Amino acid sequence: ICAPNGTTWLANARVWVDTPQGTVETQTDANGRFVLTNVPPGTYTVNVQAGSFQTQFPNVVVRSNEITEIGDSPDQCVPLEDNHKIAVVTGEWDQVQVVLNRLGINNIDLYSGEDASYVQTLLGDYTLMQTYDVIFFNCGIDDSFLGMAGNPVAVQNTRAFVASGKSIYASDWAYDLVEVAWPDFIDFYGADTDRDGSQVGQEGENLPGTVVDPALRNALSTQNVAINFNLPAWAIMSGASSNSRVYIRGTVERCADLFCSSSETLSNVPLTVGFHPAPTAGKVIYTSFHQERQTTADMDMILQMLVFEL
Repeated sequence: ICAPNGTTWLANARVWVDTPQGTVETQTDANGRFVLTNVPPGTYTVNVQAGSFQTQFPNVVVRSNEITEIGDSPDQCVPLEDNHKIAVVTGEWDQVQVVLNRLGINNIDLYSGEDASYVQTLLGDYTLMQTYDVIFFNCGIDDSFLGMAGNPVAVQNTRAFVASGKSIYASDWAYDLVEVAWPDFIDFYGADTDRDGSQVGQEGENLPGTVVDPALRNALSTQNVAINFNLPAWAIMSGASSNSRVYIRGTVERCADLFCSSSETLSNVPLTVGFHPAPTAGKVIYTSFHQERQTTADMDMILQMLVFEL
C-alpha cells in the first residue's frame, strides 16, 4: 500500500476483509506490505484505510490452501485514493502544501493566512468548511482573531468542524488556534492567556528526538530521529493530557530572555501530539517543527506518515 503518488510506502494502514465468520484484519508493515491469514475460500473485497484515506481491492478470489497475491510485483504498490478535499491556510514560515503535492494529494484549495482573510472566507463559513475533509494551518498565519476582541464564530466553527469528524493539522506558530479551541489537551509553555507566549524555543539543527508512539516507531523502523529547529522562537509544548497521543519527545533549549543570550534546557518535552476532542470527533495534530522548511530525512518521513493519521 502506498500514498496516492504511487511511490511512498505506507506503514500502519488497516487492511481487512469481511468474511461469513467475521472480520479478518491486519496492518501494513514498514514497507507497506500486508498478509491476511485464515481467510475462508470465497470472493472478497479487501479494504484499506489510513486515517480517513482509503482504497479497495474488489473481487479478490481466495481458494482453499492457496496464497492469493495482490499486486503485479514486489516493487509495485496500490495507492490510496486521492479523493479528499483539503484546505490549506498558507503561512509565512511553512508550506505543507509542498508535502501534500509530493504525496500525490492534489485536491487542495489555498486560503491566504498571512493577511487573515481566511478568517472570514473559510473559518467564518461553516458550510464551506464542511466541504473539506482536512484543514492544514501553516506556521506564520495571522491569528490576531484569537485575541481578546477576536472572532468567536471562527473558533466555534473550528471546534464544530472537528466535532463533526473532520481533522486539523497545525504547525509551530499556529499553536494559538489549538490552545484556544482545545485548551485541555496540550500544555504550551507559559500562560494559556498569553498569545505567542510559547514562542521561546532556541533554534538548533539535528537535535535528537525519541519516537515514543509505537505505531510511528514501527513505520520508521527506529525510535531515534533528528529534528531541525532552524528558525528561532518556535513554540514549545510543556506537556500533554492523558487523552492525547504523544508521537515524539525531545530535549530542547528555551530562550531565557528576549535576545536568547541565555537558555534553559527542557527535557522530554512533546514535539508532536495528536488528540480526538471527543470519541466520535476527528483528529487534531500539532507539531512544533515545520512540515516543509526545516526538514531532515527523518522529519520528511514523519510528516508523510502523520498526514495519513488524519
